[in-house]
Amino acid sequence: FFYPAHLWAHKNHIRILEAIAILHRQGTYIRVVFAGGDKGERTHLEASATQLGIASQTRFLGFVPDNTLAGLYAGCRAVVIPTYFGPTNLPPLEAWASERPLIYSRHLSEQAGDAALLVDPDDANSLADAMQQLLDDTVAKRLVACGRERLAIISAQRSVSASELSEALQLFALRRSCWATIL
Repeated sequence: FFYPAHLWAHKNHIRILEAIAILHRQGTYIRVVFAGGDKGERTHLEASATQLGIASQTRFLGFVPDNTLAGLYAGCRAVVIPTYFGPTNLPPLEAWASERPLIYSRHLSEQAGDAALLVDPDDANSLADAMQQLLDDTVAKRLVACGRERLAIISAQRSVSASELSEALQLFALRRSCWATIL
């Protein structure tokens, strides 16, 4: 599993560690890779992973270059993003473009539609359940297909918005020509 996010408290890395510990206690051993600059949380997260008994299942890579980031997306089982902030974030788009399944915070469902397993970011059991589900290739393939569809919808919406903005700017330029000076 892969989480591309700076190590800020609001990105909620801790819940992923707790979910991995839950799965570990159930006999499911998964690994997670965190890529993102340390914003003051790395020491706390590493200590938590050790305390939870899952330090060997976690990797903190720090900030990585784009080509490494692309490889991390390509090589992961799924992208997991239990963030508290949104409503739009780039990693879901990158996950779908990389054809990777997505686990995402439920309160950000407007961005994800049905192209993610939605979880309660405050509930490690919810996250552990979603991670367990994504060990099933059928679930993963369904989410990848939904991700492709979601990207197509977002692309179409972007085209419409770009066209509307262009028309509004042209209209503004036309009307702006009515004034000799700008106040």
